[in-house]
Order: sequence, then structure tokens, then C-alpha cells
Amino acid sequence: MVTPETLLRWHRRLIAGAWTYPRRGPGRPPLDQDVQELIVRLAKENPRWGYQRIKGRLLRLGIQVSATAIRATLRRHRLDPAPRRARVPAPASRRHRRVRLLHRRHGLAAVQAPNANAHAERWIRTVRVECLDWLLIIGRGHLEQVLRVYVEHYNGHRPHRALQLEPPDPSADQTLISEHQGIRVHRRDLLRGLIHEYRRAA
Repeated sequence: MVTPETLLRWHRRLIAGAWTYPRRGPGRPPLDQDVQELIVRLAKENPRWGYQRIKGRLLRLGIQVSATAIRATLRRHRLDPAPRRARVPAPASRRHRRVRLLHRRHGLAAVQAPNANAHAERWIRTVRVECLDWLLIIGRGHLEQVLRVYVEHYNGHRPHRALQLEPPDPSADQTLISEHQGIRVHRRDLLRGLIHEYRRAA
């Protein structure tokens, strides 16, 4: 039974600061400074990457960071966590039509199965947005050389969201180091710096 004296005692305890509620835990520990610096570096060197792409790249380097932490780090450094999408220059649109026809002649998008067409069109869109939109192709030999480089990157290094941020051939780019301390990452430039690949220094 609650009496007036009980209420007054509770009130005095509350005023005195003795009445406390359970405190929440400290939450997730902050990211190591070198991990934060690497996230910022990847974002600045690859403005078309979003936080998910950065997460996939970190996983390949043996560094596991949540997408939320990456997003928060980018915002804290005033970087957009979403990929920057640039408009295609008008003169390149004619070349894109020729590339699409080339792919169709080679059978990538000529299959009648709807799923096959969807996968082919998705790949064509990806290679255009990430590669061909940014290059001036001067001939068929040049195009084939560029596509060979991009296909190797696409299969061995590029994270894919449908594959849990793994590349289709993860063994080509596996990093087993898991310690964060002393992170040293080397960058390899492809196609005159259009594409960047990263490896953990030994």
C-alpha cells in the first residue's frame, strides 16, 4: 500500500538524483582511426562508389565494417554515402549504340530467354556506366582490349551485392589478413586510372 510518506520518500530520492534508470551500454566501439582513413580514401579516390561498394572492398581487404559505420564515417567527413552518378556526355551516345550492337551481334543480348536477356542487359549497362562511358574507343581492337581488362576486374575484384559483396571469382582476390592495426593498402590503376583495385600490403 502506497502512503503519502512513501510518495514523499520517492520524491526526495528523485530530487536527490538517487532515482536512476538502467543505463544503456556504451554501444559499438568507434572504428580504428586507420580504418576510418581508409574508408575516406576509398570514397575520395572512387567518387562513383557508394557505401555498399566500399564495404565490399573492405571485406576483400580482410576488414569487416558494418554498412552503418561506413555511412556514418562518410557523413562525418562530409562525403556522400551514395554513389555519384554522372551524366553521359552527348558525343559518346553514338558510340554506345555501336557497342550495344556489337554485343548483340556476339549473342550477349540476342538470346530469347527473358532471364538471359535481363542478365545481358544488366551487364551491358554496368560496363557502360563504369567503363565505356568514360573512354574514347578508337576501334574494335581497342574496345576488345578494354573489355578484357574490365571483365577480369568484374569477375575477380568488383564486389557484387547479389553475391554478398563478393566477386564472381573470389579466389582471385582473396585477402586473409584480419588485423586492423598497421593497415597498408596498395592501389593498382587500370585503364589509365579509370578503375582502381586495392590490395593489402604484405
